[in-house]
Amino acid sequence: MPDYCFIDKSFFFIYTSMNHLTAGLFAEKDLIFEILGKSTVMLKTLINSVTTTIIFNNILHTSSLSVV
Repeated sequence: MPDYCFIDKSFFFIYTSMNHLTAGLFAEKDLIFEILGKSTVMLKTLINSVTTTIIFNNILHTSSLSVV
């Protein structure tokens, strides 16, 4: 199963910082990023007056993406 990343830390709760910075490799050629932590992400959406909560577990936190 692939790893999923979020950049915006405000989406994270139950956050665990990485003890050391880890490099991640994106599917695009030569795209790398730093993995800062891991957490659960909860997003709420409002569609047709119905609020739905979507929970993603074991999501990686990265501060940015950059091309090498």
